[in-house]
Amino acid sequence: MKKIKIILSAALAVLMTAPVAFGAFAAATSTSASKYASNADVKAYQSSIAELEKTQSELKKKLRAVQSDRYGAQETLNNVNSLILNTEKKIETTKNLLDALSAQITQTQKEIAQKEEEITEKNTEAEKTHAKFLQLVRAQYEGDETNILSVIFGADSLSDLLTRIEYMGNILTYNTKLFEKLTREKEELEALKTSYEATKAELEDSYAEQSKYSDQLMAEEANLVAQRGNSVAYLNSLKKTEAEITAEYEAAKREKEKESARLENLLKSLASRDKTEYVGGKFIWPVDISIKRISSGYGYRTYYYYGKKVTDFHSGVDIPSAVGTDIYAVQDGKVVVATSHYSYGNYIVVDHGGGISTLYAHCSKLLVKVGDTVKQGDHIAEMGSTGNSTGPHLHIEVRVNGKHQDPISNGWLVQPK
Repeated sequence: MKKIKIILSAALAVLMTAPVAFGAFAAATSTSASKYASNADVKAYQSSIAELEKTQSELKKKLRAVQSDRYGAQETLNNVNSLILNTEKKIETTKNLLDALSAQITQTQKEIAQKEEEITEKNTEAEKTHAKFLQLVRAQYEGDETNILSVIFGADSLSDLLTRIEYMGNILTYNTKLFEKLTREKEELEALKTSYEATKAELEDSYAEQSKYSDQLMAEEANLVAQRGNSVAYLNSLKKTEAEITAEYEAAKREKEKESARLENLLKSLASRDKTEYVGGKFIWPVDISIKRISSGYGYRTYYYYGKKVTDFHSGVDIPSAVGTDIYAVQDGKVVVATSHYSYGNYIVVDHGGGISTLYAHCSKLLVKVGDTVKQGDHIAEMGSTGNSTGPHLHIEVRVNGKHQDPISNGWLVQPK
């Protein structure tokens, strides 16, 4: 009997001397910190910003390409205006995103406060449950000072003890299940609160990041507006001299045509007088094969001449690179022209026999003179931007009996892959 009492009293003392403590967070719930961050409105705004960023990146690339040509003033202005419009859309979309994030932060804060209230209610309910349990015991066994152990130890006989234990066991089972239910509910509430707090922190980080981004956009817009002012001023200055530019372009065009006609006559004369055969073999590429790009092909083209849009016939192909880039003779031959001209700038003509010749224009430096014999691959000049040129490049022509031909389509030059 004594042993039974000791075992029962130890077990009951642990369970009943104080309200059952709630456990720590034990299991994850279905609610995650990304619940509100993936809100449809927020995702839509973020998607819009991503698309606008892509558009802006493309516009900036286009703007840089146009700005590399000092004659593209109107394109520059158009691209700046497009960038400003794009930036304004991003600012508006970012503001909407900030509003959506702010609303989610407010809602999450309300959820946290609500869960805190519910947790407090569960604590209060648990305390009340324990108090009711003790009241039931006291009601069955009279006396304000009655406790669990005194009820058990107050048994008159083994039969009375077993009856008391059974009664206390029933109450204890009910009380334990109730505590387990309250504990589980509180753990769920605490898990939700933890999740909402994580969500709130995530939203606040996003809000801070977007606020910084918004400030950057405002600064970018101000810079673009200033750039637009500069572009407008430059364009206006070009428009003021449009008549002068037109006259200059027409004069350059006439000079080039005159020089081209003079060359045609000269080369025809040389071909008929010398009666030499073409040296034979394929041409090589006139610059290092790593320089592959052709910026302007043979035939009619449209471009900007000091802001004026013009169309003319291009008698060769242009290969752009840095000033000083080596230029090579595409085939063996004899230098028949090495001079400077208003339109071609510093240029060379090499006669390859059989009425076939090549012309190299806009050079910064000529390394050969009239009468020199050159071999295929000889370094004959350096690239530049002399004469009527929009930037450093080699203008190369192929002429047959003085008349220019398309160097690419006729197979004279093969562009590297």
